Amino acid sequence: MRALPLTDFRSLIKGKTIFLLIVVFLIGAISNFPAKAFVRYVLPASIIVNGTNGTVWYGSASEVSVNKLFLRDIRWSIKPIMLLSGNLSYKISLYPFNGKIDGLVSSNFTGPLTYHDIKGSLSEGTLSELFPYLGIDGEINLNINSLKLVNNLPVMMDGNINIINLKINGLSDQSIGNYLLKFDPTIDSIIGSIESENALIDVAGVIKLETDGSYEITGVVSPNQFTPEKIIVLLGFLGTPNNLNQRDFRFEGRL
Repeated sequence: MRALPLTDFRSLIKGKTIFLLIVVFLIGAISNFPAKAFVRYVLPASIIVNGTNGTVWYGSASEVSVNKLFLRDIRWSIKPIMLLSGNLSYKISLYPFNGKIDGLVSSNFTGPLTYHDIKGSLSEGTLSELFPYLGIDGEINLNINSLKLVNNLPVMMDGNINIINLKINGLSDQSIGNYLLKFDPTIDSIIGSIESENALIDVAGVIKLETDGSYEITGVVSPNQFTPEKIIVLLGFLGTPNNLNQRDFRFEGRL
């Protein structure tokens, strides 16, 4: 094994020392930078923050408004170990729409934000508020391993979304059951499956979401022994069933 020349060894030590000094400086600057100053001088005007306390390192805000989305009781704390890998990561918790969400948000200072380990629930009324054109509502349970947004649109997702007590607005106040959406990471688009769980109708489908926000939902639906007569009649508008009494459905649009 060739010995490392003394000059190269000194350069290596010097480079590592400078890097560590930079990291220490960043940690010190972040840990003492007031959150109120960050909100005033760094955040864009489109993001409205009230009741800010603490620092950029560890703090809270009573409410945040961004793109007509209102959040309350937001808390954050930095993950300092991630600075060593060139990433700025925060553990966050917030309460949107009478629900609660916990997770990690990370940035490598050059690319889009990435969200990890997102867990929580959103109350009934959230779906109809965020996506009124879908015509559905229900409680939402989140278990997302990773999520990446670009221009406020999802471009990568890995994890599950449960819709509990799904209701079709304008049809009936009665729930038609629980449904599971499972998303796997792909390169060019987000693709997920739809499965019914203890539901009044059986559904098997696929969700495809492109990076430009356009989406397509396709699959088959069929009645089961618990399906009310009113819903069976409505299923007839989807056309003639196949030999398994399944009817095709297709929805498309843009977020």
